[in-house]
Amino acid sequence: MTVLAVSPLRRRLVAVTLSDLPTPVEIDAEVWQLTGLAVGDEVSPAAWQRLAEESDRQRAYEKALSLLDYRAHSRRELGDKLRRLFPPPAVEQALEAVEALGLIDDEAYAADLAEEYARSRRYGAARVVNELLRRGIDRETARAAAEAACGDEAEETLLCLLRERYSPLPTDRRELAKVTAALVRRGYTYEQIRRALRQLAGEE
Repeated sequence: MTVLAVSPLRRRLVAVTLSDLPTPVEIDAEVWQLTGLAVGDEVSPAAWQRLAEESDRQRAYEKALSLLDYRAHSRRELGDKLRRLFPPPAVEQALEAVEALGLIDDEAYAADLAEEYARSRRYGAARVVNELLRRGIDRETARAAAEAACGDEAEETLLCLLRERYSPLPTDRRELAKVTAALVRRGYTYEQIRRALRQLAGEE
């Protein structure tokens, strides 16, 4: 195969046109530069395959760093995003690289998210677990993080929520059922809700 053209693109890429390929191929600019190839040079199919794979690895790694710079991710969450753009081998190598740098840590990520959900959004443990699962955290890690974040303060958090949003409590049973359903959706158990409702009713 003959290199027919090399055109610079945005985001540290070049478009390489080869005689045997119908369309230009986007290659990481640094990877391309390291090959020393230029227009008119010949490249074997095997060498081109290695070059393309190295480019995919570099681009997947740089994309992973960009995503992590924006916000923390779980390993699975980051991998899912990268797989939309790059082949699986490149994605796995990128994940291993950022993991080795300590840039992804599912336990720490789960603990931070659980704390945010429990304190800032005042979710109960069940909702915290579901949110963590949605972010790619495995169930065991999610449960441990939710338990640590909610802990013994869950019922006090629930009481505060009731006082702020639902006090005085509705006397109509249907309206009270709506309150209960809303709290269940926030992750509180029926037992927690019953105790909190009894306590709040006693205060009123």
